[in-house]
Amino acid sequence: MRIARLIAIFMLFWLAGVGGGCSLLGYTEALLTVTITNDNNQLLAVEGRSNLPDATPVRITLSEDGSSLVQNQTSLQKGSFVSTLDLGMVPGNSALSLEVALEPANGPESVRRQTGEYGQYLIGSQVEEEGKNYRVVERLRLVLPMNRREAAIRRVQMGNYGPGVAALEDVLAVDPQNPELQGWLAVALLNRDPLEDVYGSRAYTLLEKIEPRQMSALLRQRSAHWRDRLALLRSEYQKKAQRQEEIERHKAILAARKLEIVAGKSLGGVDLGLSAASVYEMAVPEKYPLWRGEVIFYNMPDRPVSVYFDAKSGRVIELNTESPEYLLAGKLRVGSPLSDVELIYPEGHLNMGMDRQLSDGNLMAYGEYSCPQGLIFHIKRISMVDGLILSDQVVSISVVPPFEWVYDEDTRAEAEAEAAQEMVQQGSYPRAE
Repeated sequence: MRIARLIAIFMLFWLAGVGGGCSLLGYTEALLTVTITNDNNQLLAVEGRSNLPDATPVRITLSEDGSSLVQNQTSLQKGSFVSTLDLGMVPGNSALSLEVALEPANGPESVRRQTGEYGQYLIGSQVEEEGKNYRVVERLRLVLPMNRREAAIRRVQMGNYGPGVAALEDVLAVDPQNPELQGWLAVALLNRDPLEDVYGSRAYTLLEKIEPRQMSALLRQRSAHWRDRLALLRSEYQKKAQRQEEIERHKAILAARKLEIVAGKSLGGVDLGLSAASVYEMAVPEKYPLWRGEVIFYNMPDRPVSVYFDAKSGRVIELNTESPEYLLAGKLRVGSPLSDVELIYPEGHLNMGMDRQLSDGNLMAYGEYSCPQGLIFHIKRISMVDGLILSDQVVSISVVPPFEWVYDEDTRAEAEAEAAQEMVQQGSYPRAE
């Protein structure tokens, strides 16, 4: 097509010579001048003048290494045009190419009538052929000069998050408390790495300590989504933390109960009156006890507590421990002296069994200090032959339902005698095997 156009131009020159006084018979030497104004690396004003007809389309493209960054379109009006490019997505300190092209082939009929349907009537050094169309083109080279801080932020604004993070890290090493830099780094991290989208991440930690008033308008806009997301995650985290705190508090209460003796109520977290099924649920036993006789004895598999069930009702009627880890009334435990027990529970009655002589010549006897509050302290007494008591020590504690003393002396004496006789037969205080 270029050869045909040259032949046509040659013929026109020849005809002009034959006709005498004619020029290029409608061909126009196209002219285009362009000036630019950089507004703080945020906007680029592009102005131009041309001798092409009004309404000729103008295409303006800013690119880097052949890749278009920003593009705008306008048209000639009274021989000039003005257009503004947003530089927010354009890197700093990089070689850029600005191309301004007049494209009459894309214009209205009034333009094409003067320039030719494809712009073929245009000539001059700025005229370029693109396919079958002809354009008038002016190119300029430019660089947006920026300091390291601006260039780092600009990379993030462009969506170039990987290099943006690296550049911001370098700048923050010099100015670590700069809220604008911290905010852009948070935005870059959150956009680059999905793993940052959790409460407590580095990105949200940075974002959480920055007030919106400390941010530029653009940063407030670009971080709005993440700040809303942060508020949601913070709320969810706080609710979860509260739930976990309640769970831990409940566990602590249960743990404390497991080490607590409550007179007439519970021992080691097991309550009097509980069903056997409820007790088994606390800790599933490897082997269930045989259900024979009037009272069923059961050792808890997860704690040193013995449980006595009433065979008819299937309910707990007594609890016992020989472990010193359980505490009663803030002081008493297995191993405490009887004198401490009597001090706290003076209403109790002590029944001692028969003495048995030990190899060292001393005497040993077992007894029970029963308290109407619902406690039975099993006592081991060591004494000398002359009756001097060497020790009265609690060897186990039982929790039973509260009761009242029967003050009929005959009944009481009979009960004490029966208890003493039972202990003599067993050789110690009563214990279920």
